[in-house]
Amino acid sequence: MLFLSGEPLWGLLVAAVDAIHTFIVTIMLLTGSFRDGHGKLVCYPGQRINEEILHEQ
Repeated sequence: MLFLSGEPLWGLLVAAVDAIHTFIVTIMLLTGSFRDGHGKLVCYPGQRINEEILHEQ
């Protein structure tokens, strides 16, 4: 929306920040190091979790 409203630099900056955030969260999800608001691990079905990480808080 910013890109189309005559603010291309802001639009590109927001897109770049979003891409970096998406990359970081994806890596955290794939490595099993992402926790939800209650401190529980978020993982995909069948993902192997290290016992040390599971009990770490």
